[in-house]
Order: sequence, then C-alpha cells, then structure tokens
Amino acid sequence: MLATTHVITGAAMSFAFSPTPTGAITAFLAGTASHIVLDSVPHWGRVSEEAFIKVARIDGIVLLIFSSLFFLLVVDNLTIERALTAATAMFGAVLFDLDKPFRHFFNVEIWPSRLDSFLSKIQTEHPRLWPVDLTTGLISALFAISYTF
Repeated sequence: MLATTHVITGAAMSFAFSPTPTGAITAFLAGTASHIVLDSVPHWGRVSEEAFIKVARIDGIVLLIFSSLFFLLVVDNLTIERALTAATAMFGAVLFDLDKPFRHFFNVEIWPSRLDSFLSKIQTEHPRLWPVDLTTGLISALFAISYTF
C-alpha cells in the first residue's frame, strides 16, 4: 500500500481509542497492526524503481497535504490529547514503510533482515492494482474526516 493509505487508515482508526496516554500507545500498536493487515491485501506495486520513485514523490506530497489538513481540523475542532492519539496511530501505521526512504536516500537498511523478510513475504503486489490503494485511502479519509466535524 502507499504510505498515504497507511497514514489515512491510522488516522481513521485513532478515533476508536481514548485520548489518553494509554489510548495513544494502544492506537500506535493498532496502527502498526493495520499496516500488516493492509500489506496483506493485494495492492499496487511490483513496478520498476523509476516508476516507484515517481509514485513515491506524489504519495509523499499527498501524505503531507492530508496530514497537515487533518491536524488543522483535529487541533481546531478536538483536543490536543485526541491529536496525540491520532499522531501515534498514524505513525504506527506508516512505521514499517520508513525503510524505503532510508534505503533510497541513505542506502541504509533500518529493519533487521528477519522483519524485512516477513514484511516482504506478506506483500501481494501488482502494477494494475492501484484502485485498491485509492479506494482504501478514500474510504479511510472519509471515515477520518467525518469524526472531525
């Protein structure tokens, strides 16, 4: 899945947890679990490095725009505690994909080989499955935004 899809799903899930320190920790753990679930669903991928980088650039921009708008709405309409719970869920949801920018920019592997192997094995990717990522992201975005009003 695209990083934006993971983060949007984490944002949507965050509202299921109480805005407390314990709730934030639980939201983080749920976000990391959601990453594994979403990566197990057949989704877009298995493309050339050049195509991946082009999509990753767009994904990063969309991710920044969504996160910024989401937090403007959350902080404005809800509490700081709720924003913290959302941030931890969103970070947990994207955590396992942080290896890609580290690999691309610094040529560094941040995950142990066993974890990296597990994360690779659960992926079912195909170049034509971009509608799965788009649909999942849109549904999660609608769910997340509906809680802010």
